[in-house]
Amino acid sequence: MVLADAMLDNVALKDLSGKEVMTPAAERKAIAHLMGRHGMSERRARKTTGFCRMTIRCQSKRGDDGALRERMKAIAHERRRFDYRRLHVLLRREGFVLNHKGWGGGRRPAYGPS
Repeated sequence: MVLADAMLDNVALKDLSGKEVMTPAAERKAIAHLMGRHGMSERRARKTTGFCRMTIRCQSKRGDDGALRERMKAIAHERRRFDYRRLHVLLRREGFVLNHKGWGGGRRPAYGPS
């Protein structure tokens, strides 16, 4: 029975090879694929792939900020010399609700032309 389990795990991993699994959403999709196609339990699929339980179980609560990102890019394109702090002030004046967490502190959002 142990040999059959190891062979099933090997086949499942070969089925996932070639697929890039980098984000938590991709990990959830890979686990769902193993559960659906190979009939594995979630625990077994996680153990086979080495993914964390919390990554698979927890869903992101982050809202969609597409309009904010588009406006940020437009302002950055118009005013190339402005830094992220000044863009933050301009966006607040336009009515976007922002907090301090995404504006500096080592991780700055990419805006403007590359």
